[in-house]
Amino acid sequence: MACGSSVGGGKVFSLSGQRRKPYVPRDEEYYTIMYDEEPRITTDVTCTICKGFERSAKIQCRVCGRNCHTNCFERRYRGDEQAMEASKRADTEAGWTCADCENLGQLLDEYETSMLMDKFDEYDSDQSTQITVEEYIEFQKDLCLESEGIEMSKEREEEERELFGNIDISGDGAINWWEFLTAKSIHFLNKKPKSYVLKQLTPREIKRIRDIFKANDMSYHGVLDREEAVKVMKEWMNSVGLESPDGDYSKYLLTSSCVIPWDTFIREHAVTIIAARINNVGKQHFLPVKRKS
Repeated sequence: MACGSSVGGGKVFSLSGQRRKPYVPRDEEYYTIMYDEEPRITTDVTCTICKGFERSAKIQCRVCGRNCHTNCFERRYRGDEQAMEASKRADTEAGWTCADCENLGQLLDEYETSMLMDKFDEYDSDQSTQITVEEYIEFQKDLCLESEGIEMSKEREEEERELFGNIDISGDGAINWWEFLTAKSIHFLNKKPKSYVLKQLTPREIKRIRDIFKANDMSYHGVLDREEAVKVMKEWMNSVGLESPDGDYSKYLLTSSCVIPWDTFIREHAVTIIAARINNVGKQHFLPVKRKS
């Protein structure tokens, strides 16, 4: 398999030959993000590409705050229409995410990454470095027959096709390595301890969501009701350029509580915030939704 970079070319991981046992971290210490503690925002004034300090035009990552010269970026990503289009949002409220922050695979360990590479190869039966919907459905049918001993139903097949469409963010009818890695990285992050995921949030990400939370906290006690919390999710999603495909933002609120304190809100939605790092706008995104009961 030819593993892609955050936009599609080159390899992003170099793995040793020996596979480690999976690391299952424990939530050994309760970590939280204080409601009234101002995040410490820093800015790296050097260009991440040329390392220069020139005062020429720069674009800044909305996640980490690092900068790169516009000219340096254009030279490096010349011909990459997706990257060039994303960089145009750097000066908007939604902002732009640098390639390092957009690569969610960096938040996984070596074992998890190796397992994903193997799984991608299993789906990609013709080794074309892309998984077509036909390959995906065929693999799922075989898996259903092997694990459950029954043929996949038409209803189940439709569900699998819908799932495929959710991963195929580009909408080109195929899943590339980057789309697969991103979707599965979010899946793995959902299984990790919440304290671990919280620690991956940057001060800029925390400030954006907390400012919106505070603007809706009419009691000033750091607590919202469900309606207010859904409003926060909608305003936050819109602030990073994302929309709900069907206009329903309540499904992005991942807690069932009627009263939602800040600590619960940020712990339950840390993965959602990380999933929004991807340079997509509109209705096509990787944000987790609440499972139907």
